[in-house]
Amino acid sequence: MKCPYCGEDMTKGVLSPSRDGAVSYWITESYEKSHPFMPYTKKGLLESGAVKLHTGFGLTHPADPFWLCRHCRKLIGDVQLPEE
Repeated sequence: MKCPYCGEDMTKGVLSPSRDGAVSYWITESYEKSHPFMPYTKKGLLESGAVKLHTGFGLTHPADPFWLCRHCRKLIGDVQLPEE
């Protein structure tokens, strides 16, 4: 895949889960700036606009693919959004 920012080749990979098995989330910048802690409740996750990043484990739970551009340091990924 070519980087849409600089045109260089990108490397496909996945996000690796942390040692404690924590789930990774993307949240809006405005939520992060207005709340001292990450959201953990269902209500908080909805308010924050959180997107769960599937880091995967084993063959039954595949990870979301991400592409890294080492030239311009961009990470681009395909994620599964919750049903609205």
